[in-house]
Amino acid sequence: MADSLETGSTDTIEALIKKNFPLLSKRLQVGKLIPYFIQEGLLDFPEDKQVIMSKTTTRGKAEALLELLSEKGTCTTKMFVDILKKGDHQHVAEQLKWGSAPEDTTTEGPQVFISHAGQDKRRFVRPLVEQLQLEGLPEERLFYDEISLKHGDDFDAKIRGTLASPSLKLVVFVISRHVLTDKYWPKLEWELTLKANKKVFPIWLDQNNDGFREFGNRVRKYSPTLKTAVAEKVLVSNARGKIPDVAEKIIRMLETA
Repeated sequence: MADSLETGSTDTIEALIKKNFPLLSKRLQVGKLIPYFIQEGLLDFPEDKQVIMSKTTTRGKAEALLELLSEKGTCTTKMFVDILKKGDHQHVAEQLKWGSAPEDTTTEGPQVFISHAGQDKRRFVRPLVEQLQLEGLPEERLFYDEISLKHGDDFDAKIRGTLASPSLKLVVFVISRHVLTDKYWPKLEWELTLKANKKVFPIWLDQNNDGFREFGNRVRKYSPTLKTAVAEKVLVSNARGKIPDVAEKIIRMLETA
Protein backbone atom coordinates (compact mmCIF):
# COMPACT_ATOMS: atom_id res chain seq x y z
CA MET A 1 0.00 0.00 0.00
CA ALA A 2 2.86 2.39 0.79
CA ASP A 3 4.11 2.42 -2.82
CA SER A 4 1.01 4.18 -4.09
CA LEU A 5 0.35 6.28 -1.01
CA GLU A 6 3.77 7.84 -0.80
CA THR A 7 3.15 9.69 -4.08
CA GLY A 8 -0.58 10.36 -3.58
CA SER A 9 -0.60 11.60 0.03
CA THR A 10 -0.18 15.22 1.11
CA ASP A 11 1.07 14.20 4.56
CA THR A 12 4.18 15.93 5.87
CA ILE A 13 6.77 13.78 7.62
CA GLU A 14 5.64 15.28 10.95
CA ALA A 15 2.00 14.37 10.24
CA LEU A 16 2.93 10.89 9.06
CA ILE A 17 5.01 10.20 12.17
CA LYS A 18 2.31 11.57 14.47
CA LYS A 19 -0.36 9.43 12.81
CA ASN A 20 1.79 6.28 13.05
CA PHE A 21 3.75 6.96 16.24
CA PRO A 22 2.51 3.89 18.19
CA LEU A 23 3.45 1.56 15.31
CA LEU A 24 6.77 3.21 14.53
CA SER A 25 7.97 3.59 18.11
CA LYS A 26 7.31 -0.11 18.71
CA ARG A 27 8.55 -1.61 15.45
CA LEU A 28 11.56 0.45 14.32
CA GLN A 29 15.00 -1.11 14.74
CA VAL A 30 16.97 2.11 14.46
CA GLY A 31 20.34 0.42 14.10
CA LYS A 32 19.28 -0.76 10.66
CA LEU A 33 17.91 2.65 9.62
CA ILE A 34 20.34 5.28 10.95
CA PRO A 35 23.04 4.67 8.27
CA TYR A 36 20.50 5.39 5.51
CA PHE A 37 19.26 8.59 7.17
CA ILE A 38 22.87 9.76 7.60
CA GLN A 39 23.71 8.81 4.01
CA GLU A 40 20.82 10.94 2.75
CA GLY A 41 21.86 13.89 4.91
CA LEU A 42 18.73 13.66 7.04
CA LEU A 43 20.64 13.15 10.30
CA ASP A 44 23.84 14.80 11.45
CA PHE A 45 26.78 12.50 12.20
CA PRO A 46 27.87 11.95 14.88
CA GLU A 47 25.68 14.32 16.92
CA ASP A 48 22.22 12.95 16.06
CA LYS A 49 23.37 9.35 16.19
CA GLN A 50 24.78 9.92 19.68
CA VAL A 51 21.50 11.43 20.87
CA ILE A 52 19.53 8.45 19.55
CA MET A 53 21.87 5.72 20.73
CA SER A 54 22.15 7.25 24.21
CA LYS A 55 18.65 5.98 24.93
CA THR A 56 18.67 2.73 26.87
CA THR A 57 15.69 0.94 25.29
CA THR A 58 14.80 -0.02 21.73
CA ARG A 59 11.60 2.00 21.99
CA GLY A 60 13.47 5.00 23.40
CA LYS A 61 15.87 4.96 20.46
CA ALA A 62 12.97 4.77 18.01
CA GLU A 63 11.18 7.68 19.71
CA ALA A 64 14.36 9.79 19.63
CA LEU A 65 14.79 9.13 15.90
CA LEU A 66 11.17 10.04 15.17
CA GLU A 67 11.40 13.24 17.22
CA LEU A 68 14.54 14.33 15.37
CA LEU A 69 13.01 13.66 11.96
CA SER A 70 9.88 15.62 12.94
CA GLU A 71 11.90 18.57 14.25
CA LYS A 72 14.21 18.78 11.24
CA GLY A 73 11.44 18.40 8.66
CA THR A 74 13.93 17.72 5.86
CA CYS A 75 12.87 14.10 5.31
CA THR A 76 10.00 13.71 2.85
CA THR A 77 7.45 10.93 3.28
CA LYS A 78 8.77 9.27 0.14
CA MET A 79 12.33 9.29 1.48
CA PHE A 80 11.08 7.90 4.79
CA VAL A 81 9.27 4.99 3.13
CA ASP A 82 12.24 4.29 0.84
CA ILE A 83 14.57 4.10 3.85
CA LEU A 84 12.18 1.77 5.68
CA LYS A 85 12.29 -0.58 2.71
CA LYS A 86 16.07 -0.39 2.35
CA GLY A 87 16.48 -1.00 6.07
CA ASP A 88 14.53 -4.26 6.18
CA HIS A 89 11.28 -2.61 7.38
CA GLN A 90 9.07 -3.38 4.36
CA HIS A 91 6.32 -4.73 6.59
CA VAL A 92 6.26 -1.55 8.67
CA ALA A 93 6.06 0.57 5.52
CA GLU A 94 3.03 -1.40 4.37
CA GLN A 95 1.22 -0.75 7.66
CA LEU A 96 1.57 3.05 7.59
CA LYS A 97 -1.66 4.99 7.85
CA TRP A 98 -1.94 7.94 5.50
CA GLY A 99 -4.29 10.86 4.98
CA SER A 100 -6.89 10.89 2.25
CA ALA A 101 -4.71 9.20 -0.36
CA PRO A 102 -6.31 6.64 -2.65
CA GLU A 103 -6.23 3.00 -1.64
CA ASP A 104 -4.08 0.50 -3.48
CA THR A 105 -6.46 -2.43 -3.89
CA THR A 106 -3.77 -4.75 -5.24
CA THR A 107 -2.37 -5.25 -1.74
CA GLU A 108 -5.62 -5.40 0.20
CA GLY A 109 -6.35 -8.53 2.17
CA PRO A 110 -4.62 -10.79 4.68
CA GLN A 111 -0.86 -11.17 4.63
CA VAL A 112 -0.69 -14.01 7.17
CA PHE A 113 -2.81 -17.17 7.16
CA ILE A 114 -2.96 -19.14 10.42
CA SER A 115 -3.61 -22.82 9.72
CA HIS A 116 -4.31 -24.93 12.80
CA ALA A 117 -6.58 -27.40 14.53
CA GLY A 118 -9.41 -26.09 16.65
CA GLN A 119 -8.16 -28.02 19.68
CA ASP A 120 -5.01 -25.88 19.71
CA LYS A 121 -6.73 -22.48 19.86
CA ARG A 122 -6.84 -21.95 23.61
CA ARG A 123 -3.39 -23.27 24.48
CA PHE A 124 -1.42 -21.61 21.68
CA VAL A 125 -3.09 -20.22 18.54
CA ARG A 126 -5.42 -17.60 20.03
CA PRO A 127 -2.68 -16.13 22.27
CA LEU A 128 -0.32 -16.09 19.27
CA VAL A 129 -2.84 -14.12 17.19
CA GLU A 130 -3.30 -11.67 20.07
CA GLN A 131 0.48 -11.23 20.33
CA LEU A 132 0.76 -10.57 16.58
CA GLN A 133 -1.80 -7.80 16.96
CA LEU A 134 0.16 -6.35 19.87
CA GLU A 135 3.24 -6.42 17.64
CA GLY A 136 1.41 -4.14 15.19
CA LEU A 137 -0.13 -6.55 12.71
CA PRO A 138 -3.67 -5.25 12.12
CA GLU A 139 -6.68 -7.55 12.16
CA GLU A 140 -7.36 -7.10 8.45
CA ARG A 141 -3.86 -8.43 7.64
CA LEU A 142 -4.55 -11.73 9.44
CA PHE A 143 -6.59 -14.68 8.27
CA TYR A 144 -7.65 -16.48 11.41
CA ASP A 145 -11.00 -18.20 11.53
CA GLU A 146 -12.28 -16.47 14.68
CA ILE A 147 -11.58 -13.10 13.02
CA SER A 148 -12.04 -13.78 9.32
CA LEU A 149 -14.95 -16.24 9.06
CA LYS A 150 -18.47 -15.14 9.92
CA HIS A 151 -21.72 -17.04 10.22
CA GLY A 152 -23.12 -17.61 6.74
CA ASP A 153 -19.76 -17.35 4.94
CA ASP A 154 -18.77 -19.95 2.39
CA PHE A 155 -15.78 -21.22 4.38
CA ASP A 156 -14.32 -23.28 1.55
CA ALA A 157 -14.47 -20.42 -0.96
CA LYS A 158 -13.04 -17.90 1.49
CA ILE A 159 -10.13 -20.15 2.46
CA ARG A 160 -9.35 -20.96 -1.15
CA GLY A 161 -9.56 -17.32 -2.17
CA THR A 162 -7.29 -16.15 0.65
CA LEU A 163 -4.60 -18.76 0.01
CA ALA A 164 -4.57 -17.84 -3.68
CA SER A 165 -4.53 -14.09 -3.02
CA PRO A 166 -1.49 -12.03 -4.13
CA SER A 167 -1.65 -10.15 -0.82
CA LEU A 168 -0.88 -13.31 1.19
CA LYS A 169 2.80 -13.51 2.07
CA LEU A 170 3.06 -16.18 4.73
CA VAL A 171 1.22 -19.29 5.91
CA VAL A 172 1.81 -20.13 9.56
CA PHE A 173 1.08 -23.83 9.88
CA VAL A 174 0.66 -24.89 13.53
CA ILE A 175 1.16 -28.64 13.45
CA SER A 176 0.03 -30.75 16.38
CA ARG A 177 -1.17 -34.31 16.77
CA HIS A 178 -4.67 -32.94 16.21
CA VAL A 179 -3.62 -31.63 12.80
CA LEU A 180 -1.89 -34.88 11.89
CA THR A 181 -5.10 -36.85 12.55
CA ASP A 182 -7.52 -34.32 11.05
CA LYS A 183 -8.97 -35.51 7.76
CA TYR A 184 -9.95 -32.28 6.03
CA TRP A 185 -9.32 -28.59 6.79
CA PRO A 186 -5.61 -28.53 7.72
CA LYS A 187 -4.79 -30.97 4.93
CA LEU A 188 -6.74 -28.90 2.41
CA GLU A 189 -5.02 -25.71 3.55
CA TRP A 190 -1.61 -27.34 3.23
CA GLU A 191 -2.37 -28.58 -0.29
CA LEU A 192 -3.63 -25.14 -1.33
CA THR A 193 -0.52 -23.54 0.16
CA LEU A 194 1.70 -25.77 -1.96
CA LYS A 195 -0.39 -25.11 -5.05
CA ALA A 196 -0.12 -21.34 -4.55
CA ASN A 197 3.62 -21.61 -3.76
CA LYS A 198 3.30 -19.57 -0.59
CA LYS A 199 6.03 -19.07 1.98
CA VAL A 200 5.49 -21.34 4.99
CA PHE A 201 6.44 -21.04 8.65
CA PRO A 202 5.77 -24.43 10.30
CA ILE A 203 5.36 -24.61 14.06
CA TRP A 204 5.53 -28.05 15.67
CA LEU A 205 3.38 -28.04 18.80
CA ASP A 206 3.74 -31.16 20.93
CA GLN A 207 4.70 -32.51 24.35
CA ASN A 208 7.49 -35.06 24.17
CA ASN A 209 10.79 -36.12 25.73
CA ASP A 210 12.69 -37.18 22.61
CA GLY A 211 13.47 -33.83 20.99
CA PHE A 212 10.49 -34.14 18.61
CA ARG A 213 11.98 -37.24 16.94
CA GLU A 214 8.82 -39.35 16.93
CA PHE A 215 6.70 -36.31 16.14
CA GLY A 216 8.96 -35.53 13.18
CA ASN A 217 8.39 -39.04 11.84
CA ARG A 218 4.65 -38.43 12.03
CA VAL A 219 5.04 -35.14 10.17
CA ARG A 220 7.03 -36.93 7.46
CA LYS A 221 4.24 -39.48 6.99
CA TYR A 222 1.72 -36.64 6.82
CA SER A 223 3.74 -34.74 4.21
CA PRO A 224 7.38 -35.38 3.22
CA THR A 225 7.52 -31.82 1.89
CA LEU A 226 6.40 -30.37 5.19
CA LYS A 227 8.95 -32.46 7.09
CA THR A 228 11.82 -30.84 5.14
CA ALA A 229 10.75 -27.29 6.02
CA VAL A 230 12.62 -25.71 8.92
CA ALA A 231 10.16 -25.65 11.82
CA GLU A 232 9.84 -23.82 15.11
CA LYS A 233 9.49 -26.49 17.80
CA VAL A 234 7.26 -25.60 20.75
CA LEU A 235 6.61 -27.80 23.76
CA VAL A 236 3.04 -27.53 24.99
CA SER A 237 4.29 -27.08 28.55
CA ASN A 238 6.12 -23.91 27.49
CA ALA A 239 3.76 -22.75 24.76
CA ARG A 240 2.74 -19.46 26.40
CA GLY A 241 6.34 -18.57 27.14
CA LYS A 242 7.37 -19.07 23.51
CA ILE A 243 4.61 -16.93 22.01
CA PRO A 244 6.42 -13.53 22.05
CA ASP A 245 9.47 -15.03 20.34
CA VAL A 246 7.36 -16.86 17.73
CA ALA A 247 5.33 -13.71 16.99
CA GLU A 248 8.53 -11.71 16.56
CA LYS A 249 9.84 -14.25 14.05
CA ILE A 250 6.60 -14.09 12.06
CA ILE A 251 6.82 -10.29 11.88
CA ARG A 252 10.44 -10.50 10.73
CA MET A 253 9.54 -13.03 8.05
CA LEU A 254 6.84 -10.68 6.79
CA GLU A 255 9.34 -7.85 6.56
CA THR A 256 11.54 -9.89 4.22
CA ALA A 257 8.79 -11.71 2.31
